[in-house]
Amino acid sequence: AAPKIHASSTLAYYTNQAAGKTILSTFDSNEKVTCDATGYIQFETAGAEAMRITSDGHVILANVQEGDSDLASGTIYKDSSGFLKIVA
Repeated sequence: AAPKIHASSTLAYYTNQAAGKTILSTFDSNEKVTCDATGYIQFETAGAEAMRITSDGHVILANVQEGDSDLASGTIYKDSSGFLKIVA
């Protein structure tokens, strides 16, 4: 079936039953959400990958700051051992 956009007063969603990728993008393509037929979901901001959820459920974050100095509460950072933590 052909891809379709569905809408109601509170929801809009896209269905694509064909094989391949489904990409939601802003007008300039700098922000994207890609749902790939192999099972991953990729999020891009400012033209670069920011996060990916793999088909086995792993979450991969790009450009995570090392150290927690001067970060706001709730911010994710990488400690000196490479572990992800959240600022309290």
